[in-house]
Amino acid sequence: MRVRRSLYPSFNVRCIESSIVNASQLLGAAWLIFLAIPEAAMAGFESPESGPIPVANLTPFVQTRLEPGVPRPVRGRIGEWSLDMTLSYGNTFIMSDNVRDHLEQRGERRALDADDVAALDATGEDYYFLDANVARASLEATVRASRRFTGFIRVPVIHRGGGRVDSLIEGFHDAFGFDTAGRDLVARDRLQGVARLGGDQVTQLEPRTGTYLGDPVLGLRHDSGHWLGWDWLWTAAVKPSLRPARIVVASGASDASLQLAAHRPLAGGRLWLAVDNVWAGGSNLFPAAHRSRIPGIQAIYERSLGSGTELLLQAIVTASTIDADSELVSSLARHEYQFTVGLRRELRQTIVAMAMTENIANFDNSSDIGLHISVTRRMSAP
Repeated sequence: MRVRRSLYPSFNVRCIESSIVNASQLLGAAWLIFLAIPEAAMAGFESPESGPIPVANLTPFVQTRLEPGVPRPVRGRIGEWSLDMTLSYGNTFIMSDNVRDHLEQRGERRALDADDVAALDATGEDYYFLDANVARASLEATVRASRRFTGFIRVPVIHRGGGRVDSLIEGFHDAFGFDTAGRDLVARDRLQGVARLGGDQVTQLEPRTGTYLGDPVLGLRHDSGHWLGWDWLWTAAVKPSLRPARIVVASGASDASLQLAAHRPLAGGRLWLAVDNVWAGGSNLFPAAHRSRIPGIQAIYERSLGSGTELLLQAIVTASTIDADSELVSSLARHEYQFTVGLRRELRQTIVAMAMTENIANFDNSSDIGLHISVTRRMSAP
């Protein structure tokens, strides 16, 4: 077995440099927003309690699993409903080193075909390649059932396709001198995924593009009150398997999750901390290479900028849904690190938010970039 790049310093340096650039750009933009707002504009506004923006993790492997999501406060009057609709778009382009070696040796830019898969299979090694654009619309309905409890149901609609952003991403990489990560070795704007992980194999050379209904998520949130200077919140959720297994859309298995969150005022804003765990059922896509327990942690800071506008900074670290031992595909099993910066504005009973998510480490197992637009509408109790 020959292992390159992912274990050598040259690859690590590229990852570190790109992580620093991406993270500094996001943090720099947030800092400029703070500097642009005079202190007088901050005065007289209470610490926000709207909760984090409900951004989705657009990593294709996560799309098929229950995602606990960001913590949401128990708010509104008893019997009051709220509807959240979040539109998200993300691009993922990942490949193992032996796939990149093969593509470099064939010496031409084109889509993968059956001959390429046969050549990879002949090595007897594990491998993976995925090029996908995912658009996701998530509709969540929440009702305040009592003083302490709210119930919710979340229904995702997922569009998978090749997209039209490959040339834009390649141009960005060229402009800043970043490595193309092998994008120049395959056809642009194609949806393809091939992998062999621990005996499991997926070959999707020409999968059907289109829009699909994902598995619903049913959940219950509990306001556990004030303790040790923090306000505590529990959330339990289940994802029953109602849709057939389909790459990027559904795993073909049921999942459950439990999340504990706490929040408190901090520096004129509000700090949220959360820990969660997902118990994942079997996977029809990778039955021998899926993780049955997926823990995660989150830190979110929201601060009022005045006039009903809030700035949110969200950092999430979660275990990968893939559990693979082979060194060639070990990058898929590493933790995911993602950072989100967003702005939210409240207009009477409607809240509108925009956010951008960037992976800041371990680029081979998470979506490169995610863009989100969220609209929340509250409806008074009868």
